[in-house]
Amino acid sequence: MPITLDPSGPNTVTVGSFDRLTGGAYDDDVTVTAGLADAIVELGAGNDVLRLASAANLVTVSGAESIYGGGAADTLTLLTPLTGGRIDLRGGNDIVRLSDWNRPRDGVSCMNTASVFGMSMRTRPSEFPAPGSWRSV
Repeated sequence: MPITLDPSGPNTVTVGSFDRLTGGAYDDDVTVTAGLADAIVELGAGNDVLRLASAANLVTVSGAESIYGGGAADTLTLLTPLTGGRIDLRGGNDIVRLSDWNRPRDGVSCMNTASVFGMSMRTRPSEFPAPGSWRSV
């Protein structure tokens, strides 16, 4: 089931399961209460926050500046660069795949993430310190 947030202003919402969620041009704060299986989240412009459920999540994201996971294994793929953003997947055997355009100088901070991968030669896994501490990539 697709969900489209109100595009006329900022949104703070709590949602269950979905296959696609689309935000607007303002600040969106989305809390997900159910595990996501191959979902797409497109939050658009604004200073957006995505809070995943404490369940295994497989999600592809664009437009989020902060992403928080639960205690289970999350697999997160970024379609767009996360510049100056924060990812804290909070436990589990988590995987983050950065977009083709993320580079170390973009200032992405990852915490509690077991593996961080670049999707092209623009980002190399060797550029990331060991999991378990904040690190800018």
